[in-house]
Formats: sequence, structure tokens, C-alpha cells
Amino acid sequence: MRWLLYLRCHVGASERPSYTYGMRQIGHIIELDPTQEQRRCFMNAAGAARFACNWCLATWSREYQSGGKPSCRQLQKAFTARIDTEFPWLRGIPSTAYQHPFRHLGDAFQRFFKHQSSYPTFKATHRTPASFKLAAVSLKLPVVMILPVIGAVRIKEEARFVGRVVSATIKQVAN
Repeated sequence: MRWLLYLRCHVGASERPSYTYGMRQIGHIIELDPTQEQRRCFMNAAGAARFACNWCLATWSREYQSGGKPSCRQLQKAFTARIDTEFPWLRGIPSTAYQHPFRHLGDAFQRFFKHQSSYPTFKATHRTPASFKLAAVSLKLPVVMILPVIGAVRIKEEARFVGRVVSATIKQVAN
């Protein structure tokens, strides 16, 4: 199994890093060369993302059927408040790995209520590939990516861009 890094970057010389108007967004797919420990961290982060998505979907459905109007922002706050007491195993995982599924599920419910897609489904290990999304990813050397909590991960090819990384998705794919 291989691990791929899907990067979305802002490209364009800018003195102000917060300035994004007029900058092009490009995407890159880069194969990673993680160590065994980093592979374990990737699998844990992907499991945390799947767990958060399934927890949010179950809680949303339960509240909606009881007549409430849940929002993903409220569910994310409730989930984060329970990490220390109910989900302590999430402490060693990058927080964005289990926060992004709430946003994605909120978008899925918006599309469902606009009749643009079907009702969101639970994520299962045999149906969905192991993947998670990160923020605050940086490129330090031409062949190393710095990921939050996980650390420096070697990449199998040099980066072909100069720009600011907006988001990164790490996904496990078959050979």
C-alpha cells in the first residue's frame, strides 16, 4: 500500500502571506515515503477521522429525529469537549484530522437538504480508503514535508512548486 499526499497550494509571489486574492490555486499529488511509525500514525489519524464522521452522523440523526436542528459547529464543539473524558486516545492525533469531517458532513447535509445528493452514510473500513485532511503543512526541504504532530515525512520526489500550502489530504491507495 502506498500513501499519497494531495496538496492544494496558493501560487504567486506575495509579501503578505494572508493575501490570497488573485493567486492561483494548484494541486499536487506526491507519494510519501513514511517510516513504520509514521504509517501507524497515518492509520490512527484516518481512524480518528472516520470515528469523528460516524459520531457526528449518529448524533446528527438522533437530534434531528427528536425534532432538533443540529449544526455541525455545535456537534464539533460537543465532540471536542468530550475528548479528554470519553476519547483520550485522540490526544496523540493531529486535531485537524478529526475536525475536518465535521465540515465535510455539514456540506453533505446542506447538499442533501437542497436535494442535490443522497443522505450521508456511515464510513466503514472496507468501503472507504484510509484518508484524513491536515492544515498547517509546510515544505522545509525539497524532499521533506512537515506534518503537525507526525513530524517530518520524506517525499519520493522533489516539490514542483513554490507557494503556500493551503491544505493537505493524506490517503492510502493500493499499489
